[in-house]
Amino acid sequence: MIDDNTKETVVAVSDAAKEIASATTATMAVAEKAGGFLARVLGDSPENLVGIISDKIRFWRWERQLRLIDKVETIIKARSIAGSTRPVPPKFALPLIEQASLESEDSLQDLWVNLLANAMTPGLAEPKTSYIEVLKQLDPIDVAVLSNIYLNYIRSVASGKIPESDSPTRLGFNGEDIMRYHGLNRGQFEAVIDNLLRVRCVTFLRLSGSDITIDGTPIFTDKGYDSICLTTLGKHFVSACQSG
Repeated sequence: MIDDNTKETVVAVSDAAKEIASATTATMAVAEKAGGFLARVLGDSPENLVGIISDKIRFWRWERQLRLIDKVETIIKARSIAGSTRPVPPKFALPLIEQASLESEDSLQDLWVNLLANAMTPGLAEPKTSYIEVLKQLDPIDVAVLSNIYLNYIRSVASGKIPESDSPTRLGFNGEDIMRYHGLNRGQFEAVIDNLLRVRCVTFLRLSGSDITIDGTPIFTDKGYDSICLTTLGKHFVSACQSG
């Protein structure tokens, strides 16, 4: 005869089993959708990617992964290339999808979305794997400052202030103006610039003193935080993370 305690245990186990079954069904649905999407990204068959999915799915948060997929699909559809996307190398696609699926900030995940969608779009420059390392080290304020510097650089090119073929490091933007625009104090501003310097997206404006030389070579000095330049890497990185 089964006592009351045993009955309660059986009921609890049954309820737990139902919850596990429900979670398993949800996991399979997400894995199936992810598998088909990843096959399209990499230009391979889902059967060949089962092992990769199994290894990676543990690190992906479901909601963020589905948001990534839906956003990329929307861009691909808008560009009318749904049936002719470009396969993306696994060493670029896999770490990108993993990092993007772990990103909780929508504004930052949208950059991952654009980076992947651009990588899949024929005719666009193929993004470098190094962009993944750059993007995963940026916070929203870093992106905001970098994007603003990039926008002002593009405006300067459009106005003829600097040729597009020239190095963006020849054009400096006032540090005080950047601080004021983003509402940053000096410490916050320098912390942002330090991080952007670390990932080589910006640099300090360098000036040459033509009247001071060593063995005939002009000495260069920089203006530090007073004048910030976009680097060539920063220029191409921001471009690769834009939607259009």
